[in-house]
Amino acid sequence: MRTFVYKVSIHGAHPPVWRRITVPENRTLGELHEILQVVFDWDDMHLHEFSTAQGLVGRVQESLFHGSTESEFDEASFPISEAGSKFVYTYDFGDNWEHVITLEKILEEESLHPRVIKWKGDNFIEDCGGVWMANEAIAMLQEKEDPQEAGDEEDAFEDEWDEEMEVINPFDLEETNRRLERL
Repeated sequence: MRTFVYKVSIHGAHPPVWRRITVPENRTLGELHEILQVVFDWDDMHLHEFSTAQGLVGRVQESLFHGSTESEFDEASFPISEAGSKFVYTYDFGDNWEHVITLEKILEEESLHPRVIKWKGDNFIEDCGGVWMANEAIAMLQEKEDPQEAGDEEDAFEDEWDEEMEVINPFDLEETNRRLERL
């Protein structure tokens, strides 16, 4: 059995956030959904879908944000090998997290479990408002940390805003791979 190497990038994230993962070829898109939930530390509280070369795949229901769309295929039985070399996993149609999944290579060696082999960027917090709100919050925090931008006066509003602007969780490679071994 072969192993697929995917690069999964959060579309629109600045600075970039991506994971390079290995996935055994016998996995389905339903299982890839579970893998991505672990890899990006999502809580699996929202609807999702895959947009593949074959069409839409996933657990999609009628949604105010997404319109009335139904999946063309069942993700539980849809092999990742049929998804194509580039496809999109959308999670949480309110925050609209788009994960661009690119097949980088196919290894002839077998792997029993998915693994993260390389990564960049931390995980976003669930329900933080999507990539646009997260980018804005990160930029504002970086400005505030700039000594030229910092003022001497403390403002209660700014303190409250800082608490609300927490949009990232540190990525932990070892813990993520431990959790992936259970899938």
